Amino acid sequence: MLFIVSVFLPSEGKVERSITIQAPIDSVYEKINHIKEWKNWTIWFEQDPTAKVEFSGPDFGPVATLQWEGEDGKGKIIITETKKLEYVNYVMRFQKYAPFYGSFQLKQNLDSTTSIDWKITFDAGNNPTKKYFCLFMDQLMGNDLEQSLEKLR
Repeated sequence: MLFIVSVFLPSEGKVERSITIQAPIDSVYEKINHIKEWKNWTIWFEQDPTAKVEFSGPDFGPVATLQWEGEDGKGKIIITETKKLEYVNYVMRFQKYAPFYGSFQLKQNLDSTTSIDWKITFDAGNNPTKKYFCLFMDQLMGNDLEQSLEKLR
């Protein structure tokens, strides 16, 4: 029965959060584009403070890579594409899961604040179990994005 129901479920999950920060766009862009800065503003490393973290490639921009191994397994984040002061795209891979694709869209506001839209998507394909995950992706990851954006603020 669960398999039959899964046929009608969406095959893409997504979570999106936005925030406005009292900072110029160039300083916000640098914190997002510089992979070593992620430890300072994402809450994921607070959730597993014993995780071993390594960096490879350049410190910022495409192919900048953050890898970790912790209580919940291994993973990596690779910045895939950037456009200065506009966006940073990345892929996040976990040991046992299909990749998650993330993007930050930045916008300089007239009052010198910066708006950030953070979106993460996941493609479940035709996998019934992963399609169920898509239903709950926002509930599972949304709070992490909110807290991380607050730390970035």
